[in-house]
Amino acid sequence: MKKLLISIAIIMCSLSAQAQISSTGGQVYLAEGAISSYTNPDIYVSPKYNPFIENWVVTCTVTPGGADIVEVVEFTVTFRKGDIDAYTGSGTGDTAKLIHAIEQAVIDYLEGISANSGITFSH
Repeated sequence: MKKLLISIAIIMCSLSAQAQISSTGGQVYLAEGAISSYTNPDIYVSPKYNPFIENWVVTCTVTPGGADIVEVVEFTVTFRKGDIDAYTGSGTGDTAKLIHAIEQAVIDYLEGISANSGITFSH
């Protein structure tokens, strides 16, 4: 029960930040060569920056798209500072621009997985 409540809290925090990536087109794989896939999931990003090694660790929470939350899966992607700096974020305010740039980096990561070739990601 505690794990479920923590998962719901994570999702609610993510929802309030509007840090969401949606997908359409079928089964989404989270890594190259992965066995598990998720049908049109929503993905919420939660970035953390480490200034000592200049990298972003992005925890991505995966939930069923457009459905009641029955399963929560997380995966982590690490980006160098320069990787994120290469994106131009949009939105109102610095935080929105940063989250937008990180979402785009995660989308590019997911699009780079060959099994996701028919999937459309948006944020």
